[in-house]
Amino acid sequence: MSKTDELLERLRTQQPVLSDPDELTAHILDNLPPQEILPKREPVAMLVLRVVSTLAAVWLVGLFLYVNMPTFSAPQTANEVPHYHNSTLSQGGTLEAVYQRHQRQDKQISYNQIRKMLYENK
Repeated sequence: MSKTDELLERLRTQQPVLSDPDELTAHILDNLPPQEILPKREPVAMLVLRVVSTLAAVWLVGLFLYVNMPTFSAPQTANEVPHYHNSTLSQGGTLEAVYQRHQRQDKQISYNQIRKMLYENK
């Protein structure tokens, strides 16, 4: 073996002795090259997606409010109170109760029509 190999072998078997580990840590950190921290930029696609989804959400809320505005007929005379549109489902009740009410009134209505009325009036 050469002298270098002997020194390396002796260093591998020997435990290091640190007199001041904090000073060694500070010395290592001082010798590191400075790292630049760049601010993360959002991709342009995310910005466009955010704007488009915001506009769609605002439009949908406006459409929801427009569709669910109460409709009323204009009063014929000054003393009449406007009649607001109330469907049979907005008065409460289950699908079965609505079906039975329509059967009593001799109106033919299917389950699908009732279900459609229920989802339209919520």
